[in-house]
Amino acid sequence: MAAVGEALTSREKEVLAIILRKIRARGYPPSLREIGQEMGFRSIASVHEYLQRLEEKGYLRRDAAKPRAMEVLDPSGPVPPPETVDLPVFARLDPAKPLWAEENCRGTFVLPRDFLGEGTFFGLALPEDHLGGDDFRAGDMVIVRRQAAARAGDVVVASEGDALRVIRHPDGVPPRDTRLAGKLVALVRRLG
Repeated sequence: MAAVGEALTSREKEVLAIILRKIRARGYPPSLREIGQEMGFRSIASVHEYLQRLEEKGYLRRDAAKPRAMEVLDPSGPVPPPETVDLPVFARLDPAKPLWAEENCRGTFVLPRDFLGEGTFFGLALPEDHLGGDDFRAGDMVIVRRQAAARAGDVVVASEGDALRVIRHPDGVPPRDTRLAGKLVALVRRLG
């Protein structure tokens, strides 16, 4: 058996890098098939062999009963999971109160910080009567970066009277009598 923390070969480093990259990007490890495809292996047996070597050298811990259950270690301990952000999710339930009122918050939605980038974000659950055109459906949730200005072609969330709508304007300026809440950066949709 190899010593814990023993130096890795270049191919072992590549396998470990693939696992780390997938965990940081998605929050869970890749499948054996994904590792094999990225490494150019013709067989899953080769992936098993590399994972076993990484385990023996103390860089990986696996659960034999669960193929995707992998924990990447370094000689000093586990690799921290990706940084996440808890986004408040709002819905205009009480039009007499501002959007940001606690009564309008439906909970939180967790996303990786790398996915969002810089800024302050919130989620907005689109109501059943939302008229967002072909791009949006009732029940969708949009992820919005709070900002007071937009550029031409940006999709924005703006208040129109008591309602919040996802709208696009060719000149980037919401129509009169609307207030910009922010720019849409992502869409979460339930499939099925």
